[in-house]
Amino acid sequence: MKRFSRSMLLFMLIAVMACTAALPNLKISAVQESQKLVVWDQETGPYGDLFDTINANFEKAHPGVKIERSRYTLDDLMNTLPLAMTQPDAPDVAQVNQGQTSMGRLVKAGLLLPLDDYAKKYGWDKLFSEGLLARNRFTDQVEFGTGHLFGVSVSAEIVGVYWNKKIFKDNGVEVPKTFEDFESLLKTLKDKGVVPLAMATSGNAIPGFHVFSTIQHLKVTRQWMDDFIFGRNNVSFDIPENQEAAAIAQNWAKAGYYTPGYEGINSDDLPKTFVPDKAAMMLSGNWYAAQVIEAGKPGDYGFFAVPGFGGKPGMTIGGPGIPFGISKSSKNPDLAAEYINYLVSQEVADQIASIGQLPARAISKDVKIDPLLKDMIDVYNDANARNAVGHYIDWAAPKLFEELGAGTQELFAQRITPKEFTARMQKVYADYLASRK
Repeated sequence: MKRFSRSMLLFMLIAVMACTAALPNLKISAVQESQKLVVWDQETGPYGDLFDTINANFEKAHPGVKIERSRYTLDDLMNTLPLAMTQPDAPDVAQVNQGQTSMGRLVKAGLLLPLDDYAKKYGWDKLFSEGLLARNRFTDQVEFGTGHLFGVSVSAEIVGVYWNKKIFKDNGVEVPKTFEDFESLLKTLKDKGVVPLAMATSGNAIPGFHVFSTIQHLKVTRQWMDDFIFGRNNVSFDIPENQEAAAIAQNWAKAGYYTPGYEGINSDDLPKTFVPDKAAMMLSGNWYAAQVIEAGKPGDYGFFAVPGFGGKPGMTIGGPGIPFGISKSSKNPDLAAEYINYLVSQEVADQIASIGQLPARAISKDVKIDPLLKDMIDVYNDANARNAVGHYIDWAAPKLFEELGAGTQELFAQRITPKEFTARMQKVYADYLASRK
């Protein structure tokens, strides 16, 4: 390591303070040697662009640090990480999707660094509830929902319905209060020549199985959902409630409620089938909020949770966003943890909210947000208060993500029955549980 005179050190300190004066919430870290922090994420659109600014601010507060960022689609990230993490040039920090498909696979291979000590050091265990942290936990035996912490989520997620206020007004319809009203709304819009629900299922078909799972969340119990996700109490996917949910989602396809030609539209392009004015509604998560907001004026769009049967509130898909984890082979784990800590800072949370994204922590009262984001915060807070924030069902088994996508495509195309769909998912789930034993 190079040695410096006291005067030169003083000069460097003054220079550091000058270039970071505009960053009051960032802790200054004196780095005397150049360090590279390799970061992989799957953030796109305005939210993804914000990460360039976030990274630049972190670099300014850490002279000598250079963040080398790579963006991927979620599919590519999930497929690439298991091999990439075994290489000498593995990323230091990467977004790792929750559940057995991604995080569980990397934990089993010993490729992720447990973050428990960092959680205590930075107070992450106090900043987030245990219910949210549990979704980023695994034991050494790869049991999901308990054990060591392997990721920290920067954003929160909630799945619901985006709605175009102008289309609703022009067609004399209102936000539904019951599930039965929601189905009537779909039919009314279709009869008026309006595309009721944006859809795209080419590729991973996530929008399709989110429709199925949204209905499923209104039919199953909290206990069943938690047991299924965490592999407890030997529950089955092949149950009447799931078959009924699959039948409803399939009937919507048969009735023509989805975007025409949705089978050939890539799932990542779902927002393009909604804005501007291409469909009355889009069922998806808040991760598309920035793109929707950018397509119109403040107040053009709203967001609501699909109401329960008979108006009875049910669960809503959601939880912490895709977390950031640290590679077990990282040469700079302390710096990586400091980077993650900055990502969950109040400063970054407010920046995230300002562009319409839902941060994992509460935002400052003086942050100006779009009405669409306010709707999302209200939906999330309501579900959270009722312990009704559900799960992404693909978390439950490593191969379930791919099977749900393929199965949904066949279900919508009327090539398999709801019973065949649920039986197929149950086999994937049962095979995984058997392999653990």
